[in-house]
Amino acid sequence: MAPPVIDAMEPFDRTSFSDITVKVADEEVKCHKIILCNASEYFRTKIQAIDQPGGESQAAEDQVGVLELDWSDPLTVSVMLDYLYDPSSYKSYEKDYTMWRLPGFHMEVHAVAEEYGISGLADEALRRLEESIEAIKTGGAADNGEGVVSVISCLLWHPECYEAVAASVEPLVNKHLFKLISECRDEIKDNHGLLEYISELPYRGCG
Repeated sequence: MAPPVIDAMEPFDRTSFSDITVKVADEEVKCHKIILCNASEYFRTKIQAIDQPGGESQAAEDQVGVLELDWSDPLTVSVMLDYLYDPSSYKSYEKDYTMWRLPGFHMEVHAVAEEYGISGLADEALRRLEESIEAIKTGGAADNGEGVVSVISCLLWHPECYEAVAASVEPLVNKHLFKLISECRDEIKDNHGLLEYISELPYRGCG
């Protein structure tokens, strides 16, 4: 006899059956230990520590434990938790968030996934990141250099993403390097050393 089919998303962020609260900044999300522990070694270790007698953030008998994540952006953590319950959920953000088309969104998701050991989401974020860069290459944003500034400024904060998207980024920046310097001077200046970062990339001196 086949086991019953359980909709994993049904109890997500609901009090019923949840046994752990994930806290990020001032936001809290009700979750389930079995889902988190199966997802990554980080969560498994943290939850085991909470469950030990006298463990950090251990709950009273009639309450659930609290797992605090040291992350500044609750949205990207929410994206990660959604993914743990339903890996296809990441694609759904295309409809819900205009930021889906911004490279920085996918870089932030990649960063949080790497931090907490969710390799599947990290890989998916890099794929979506490359798609968003390709969209900039074929869209109007690339014509005036604004999209290029967006991409490079994001890579400044997330250089770990560069290797994965270099094939898409290098031709884009090479094509618009003059505009980056001559027409986007203020944006470069306001992005904490963006000009220096550009000069150190592998394609410096090209274009």
